[in-house]
Amino acid sequence: MRARTGAPARRSSGAEVAPRPRRLLRRAAGATGVRGGRCRASAARWAEPGARSASVPRRRSRSRSAPRQSFSAGRPRSLRPSARRGPRSKSLSPCRALVPALAAGSRSGIWFPRRPRVLSTFVRLQPTSTPSTLVFAVTFRIAPRRVLAAAFVAALTACASEREDRSWAAWRAFDAELRPAEDGATAAALHSGSGLADYLAVALSRNPALRAQAQRWRAGLERVPQARSLPDPQLSYGGFIEPVETRVGPQEHRLGVQQRIPWPGKLARRADVAFEEAEAARARAEAERWRVRYEVTAAYADYYVLARERAIVREVLALVRHWESVAQARLRTGARGAHRDVIKAQVEMGRLEDRLESLEDARRPRVERLRALLDLPKDRDLPWPQTLPPARLGRPERELHDLLPRSSPLLAAHDREVAARARGVDLAGQSYFPDFVVGLDYVFVGEAVRNAAGVRPRGSGDDAVLGKVGLSLPVWVGRNAASVSEARARLRAAELRRADTENALEAALARALYAYRDAERKLRLYRGSLIPKAEESLQATTTAYEAAAGDFLDVLDAERVLLEFQLQLERALGERTRALAELEMLTGTELSAP
Repeated sequence: MRARTGAPARRSSGAEVAPRPRRLLRRAAGATGVRGGRCRASAARWAEPGARSASVPRRRSRSRSAPRQSFSAGRPRSLRPSARRGPRSKSLSPCRALVPALAAGSRSGIWFPRRPRVLSTFVRLQPTSTPSTLVFAVTFRIAPRRVLAAAFVAALTACASEREDRSWAAWRAFDAELRPAEDGATAAALHSGSGLADYLAVALSRNPALRAQAQRWRAGLERVPQARSLPDPQLSYGGFIEPVETRVGPQEHRLGVQQRIPWPGKLARRADVAFEEAEAARARAEAERWRVRYEVTAAYADYYVLARERAIVREVLALVRHWESVAQARLRTGARGAHRDVIKAQVEMGRLEDRLESLEDARRPRVERLRALLDLPKDRDLPWPQTLPPARLGRPERELHDLLPRSSPLLAAHDREVAARARGVDLAGQSYFPDFVVGLDYVFVGEAVRNAAGVRPRGSGDDAVLGKVGLSLPVWVGRNAASVSEARARLRAAELRRADTENALEAALARALYAYRDAERKLRLYRGSLIPKAEESLQATTTAYEAAAGDFLDVLDAERVLLEFQLQLERALGERTRALAELEMLTGTELSAP
């Protein structure tokens, strides 16, 4: 039977035991679980290279002809260095790259060296395309040139998956478009010749609501690694008020660390819930972009219609002033009824001037609405719009009802919320399973009392190490059942909200299609029939009045009819533009005909 080895050589009866560093080293070597003499003897030789205890057996000499054992012979086959292993594919996710990272670490000499043969740790920072992944590995050797256990690997920080990489790339592309230009550049972009496209470009880069929704999307993405990460470990310290006396000495202090590890699958499901919520925020950001497009288009169309009404009223006012001067000339010549015509012309002039002032005053609310959407300074004025781009629906109406459920960003956001609540039901179901707790306590032990011979017992003052494993007890079944019921209720609520939103969108789509059809019908009617006839009627009555064969009241009636038709035409143009923008907002798709 092999004698116990690794103990220091006895000195005189009154001599002290070996110094504490050497005793701790022997305990570290013995903590590996091997009672043989090789490990302890190697530890002793490493601690005191020039000294060899009499109780430590010498190492058996090896024949020169014996082949040298490879350092990687004791490693698992998957971790041995291989010349066939090629470079890591770029498509590998960081989680799948952990084992190749360890293999690369072994090839680069990070593995535990030959000596000392005791517990060794290293921390390696593996660079990836996502936030850094920290790999913690513990490697120990308990026999010469042999690795009995290797590669305990855990991702202490979150490992982003490929879907998260794609979502982050989409957010960066979205955020790159939200770079507000300086006020000077914005002023240069918006001038008297600016059209709807210029206003849309400025709004999509400066709108505060759109930028806020982009930040909510980012906040949702930042929650994913938090949900997947382990809780913070706990560090504890305790001091014995009354030291516990043991054979090797009194226990004085205790320093411990413990880590809570959820049941397998909890962190993954929690991360899935956070990711689905982030994707819902992404869909809402897209919906917000379409909403901003609609709001800017509608505000610009109202501003354009106001500008056209102002221009038309000014033209008609100039025409009435001309008729008033004609009536004044006839009055000076003593024509019959000329005074009555002058009064009627002056009344019509007053009515048109009041309408013109009202239109001028209505400009400020339209400008403020556009300024708010574009996030412009308060002293920034916007010129009158000159043009309105043609708005023609490029798809049949029956296709829009089929397109709405597939492409609406609002429905996509609700779909993601339903998926998140469904993941929440799975997560709540795991509340019936326990969580684990692992820990390690280091107990500081003082020196033992000397015996009658003046000698302390063997192992005196050796500190103790205590490993702990525990688990939670999910005994409150009622609470867990309530958690599952709550998750199912939230899922049902999300499904009902989705159905309600779809119904509201269908109704809004029907209203927008009606508004578009009505505007198209009015445009055809006014352009093709009513306005040409009103112009012909005004021309005939004006000619008759100038020839003293007609009544001035007929001229005013013809003028009012033509004015109303022209205003209705401009309003129909603006309504068609608004209706098309609303259809695009509802479906989340470009619908304008080229």
